[in-house]
Amino acid sequence: MASLNYPLPPDNIPVLNIDDYMRGEQISPSGYGVYKVLEHPDKLLKIMHLFDAPDDAMHEENPWTELKMSHIAGEIGIGAKIYGYYVEDRDINMIMELIDGTLLKNTSTNEKIYTRVLEVAEMLIDNGLKNTDINGGNIIIQNDGSIKVIDYGQAYEISKLSGSKKQNLIIKMAKYAKPHDDSEKYNDEMSKRLESKLTKLKQGRGKTKRKAGRKARRKPKRKTKRKTKRNTKQR
Repeated sequence: MASLNYPLPPDNIPVLNIDDYMRGEQISPSGYGVYKVLEHPDKLLKIMHLFDAPDDAMHEENPWTELKMSHIAGEIGIGAKIYGYYVEDRDINMIMELIDGTLLKNTSTNEKIYTRVLEVAEMLIDNGLKNTDINGGNIIIQNDGSIKVIDYGQAYEISKLSGSKKQNLIIKMAKYAKPHDDSEKYNDEMSKRLESKLTKLKQGRGKTKRKAGRKARRKPKRKTKRKTKRNTKQR
């Protein structure tokens, strides 16, 4: 059993009145459940367990982590907006924005989506978040083509990263964000293509330096050739 000596909740997220955000119909078994909110068709309620969490709970030591990570993602426009929460019995009830769109896993191939997934992964890292559960079932493609990541049950705060460490984490976070298809071969191929794109992204700076080096070496060679031609004419 988890200890009841938990950290305090975040002080920058509003505490809501339970009577204003009553739980409605369940729409997803994600985590402890995602529900509609009575009289608020533009909002959803997600339950996160607070006390007596199982030993393998992702955030057993700090059950407020998912709420905090979700709030940060919403603030920077990558996740659903978080309106606040309330505690009922031993559950944290998080009230979040309902996002219209299609889950990535239900779509067909779209090269632009992969680029956007990379951008979102990088934005999360730049804002101190690591999310190891970015997959086709947690990414919503909105009508305007933008994407949002909707689940932060496996997200944590991290220190600022740069260089190869940052690029490696982008690869790790984004490689499972694939469209759905019945063919395992197709999914494997798309995974390879995505990893190839990420590898090129990772090596981008190195290529730029090498090109600059080649140009720098060519200049002296041109000067040497010119001098040789002049000497030949004089003779």
